[in-house]
Amino acid sequence: FMNNILSPKRIEDTVHEGTVFGVKKVEITYEGSAKFGDYVIVETQIKKIGTSSITFQHEIFREFDMVLIAKVECVRLAMELKTNKLLNVIDFFTSYL
Repeated sequence: FMNNILSPKRIEDTVHEGTVFGVKKVEITYEGSAKFGDYVIVETQIKKIGTSSITFQHEIFREFDMVLIAKVECVRLAMELKTNKLLNVIDFFTSYL
């Protein structure tokens, strides 16, 4: 997601400036398996944008046969690392668009 709106350098700069995207909650349902060396494809959608959080839905597929191996829901927070203050995610991302 971040790579689609920011360059890798800008993401790195954002982290060095003290903004982090902490994980508040992760739910994983395993549907299949992958073994060491398998490539996977991760499809990501934004499920919900709140005041200080974004909820992502991920589906993870084994690349060689496109079998679904996991469904993930992840809530991420935008936060100032120095103060632990939550940031308004809409305001934060608007500054990059």
